[in-house]
Amino acid sequence: MVSLTSSDADNSTYSELSSTKGSSNVGKCFTNKKPLRQQLFTSPLISTLYERVLPPLWSAGLRIGGPDEEYNSAASFLVQDSDKNLALLDMSCGTGFVGRRFASSGSCEQVFALDYSEQMLNECVASIQREKETESPICVIRGDAGSLPFNDNVFDCVNWGAAMHCVPDADAAMSEVYRVLKPGGKVYATTFLRPFPDIIFRFFTVDEIEQLARNAGFNNNDNSSLNVEGKGVYGILKATK
Repeated sequence: MVSLTSSDADNSTYSELSSTKGSSNVGKCFTNKKPLRQQLFTSPLISTLYERVLPPLWSAGLRIGGPDEEYNSAASFLVQDSDKNLALLDMSCGTGFVGRRFASSGSCEQVFALDYSEQMLNECVASIQREKETESPICVIRGDAGSLPFNDNVFDCVNWGAAMHCVPDADAAMSEVYRVLKPGGKVYATTFLRPFPDIIFRFFTVDEIEQLARNAGFNNNDNSSLNVEGKGVYGILKATK
């Protein structure tokens, strides 16, 4: 069972485990303390775009493909040939279209879908209810990728889909991924690559992604593995702790 570093989570809508919990004006704190790359995701329009408008563009070549292709690519690395008692974290889950597929697949005992955006999580919860997935083993949590609300060495797998360029501190987030993974645990992470300009988001080269992972601890022992590849403007990291 995955242990949270807070014991007051519930599943009524989503669990609030972010650093701003308890603020008298959470929205204002969130908006003012985070850079524009995160502020964008506070708009309800963005969550609607992610769930209903953007998938056809992804299928046209901007990403690996649509939601099913994204899930299949992640699952082929994270859960293929594994047992069915896996604990998986879908970090920066957005509207949850990949995490929900993991939860419904039968390959995971527990799925935690985590994002900082309340609007994204509201859309995620609405999708779970709309698609009648409320009995699937998924827990939706608001939390910070740079300070995950979990104990060390608790997850078998982490999926970090198309969000590395969005977080304020990618180094801290990658270190958190390494911390919460069990020895032998796997991470599958994707992001957009340069030549996209660093105006709002921070984009990467394949070499920079590899260095981020190495700095966090991946491939620093004989039992770990690390592979980064570029597919057009999309970077894919597959690593084992």
